[in-house]
Amino acid sequence: ISVKTSPSPDDVLCLDLKNVNLDYIFHTLEINNALLGGDATGTFFASQVFSGAPVAYTPKLFVKNISYNSTVLGDATIKAHWDNNQKAVSLDADVAQEDGNHSRIYGEIFPLREALDIKFEANKIKVGFMQPYMAAFASDVQGFASGKARLFGTFKLIDMTGDIYAQDLKLKINFTNTYYSATDSIKLRPGLIDIKDVTLRDPNGNTALLNGTVRHDFFKRPVFNFDITQAKNFLCYDVKEKIGERWHGHINGNG
Repeated sequence: ISVKTSPSPDDVLCLDLKNVNLDYIFHTLEINNALLGGDATGTFFASQVFSGAPVAYTPKLFVKNISYNSTVLGDATIKAHWDNNQKAVSLDADVAQEDGNHSRIYGEIFPLREALDIKFEANKIKVGFMQPYMAAFASDVQGFASGKARLFGTFKLIDMTGDIYAQDLKLKINFTNTYYSATDSIKLRPGLIDIKDVTLRDPNGNTALLNGTVRHDFFKRPVFNFDITQAKNFLCYDVKEKIGERWHGHINGNG
């Protein structure tokens, strides 16, 4: 390919993308705390590239199976352009989900500062993308979330704020080897996940009330403090006997 640069705004470089893998790009850039994935198809336009005020944009980029932290959210139609004042890639994405709902993801990525500021307007979007942020105490995160949230920070130090309504949230508490589910609101603040008066259900439908917090430094070094009350025959521990397991058994509790 031979390309000649031109200072004229009338000379435009067109780049056709077909099934370009975003996972590879984000891994290459080492943006490991906010991994976008999927296969992108569309046309990218650029002009005045070396002028100091470059123009670059894509009016419609289609991403099949767009994912965030390895959780597929749906198919996205994205508008994006280079904002020279902020030195940022500005994007606005409409995500069409399997259930027919739509969610919006928009904001800026600052490649020179290795930073980002992304907003979510979620409508029953899959919550599996939260798994890396909850790995200190839970795994196998499932369910759906609605509400508004903001993800911001550097590529290596990420924080999140928002008011989220979690529907059919299900997660596994690793230490006790138990699954719990809930449908309720969760508040995210810088360095804090705040949980108040959430009704938990064990796999048998028994309930307990959960209050607590998870404090963290950019989702690193988390410290969690959970209070369980009003438990009624609630599954508290379910670890099968195996070699090297110090404690094992099946415990239901009240109180």
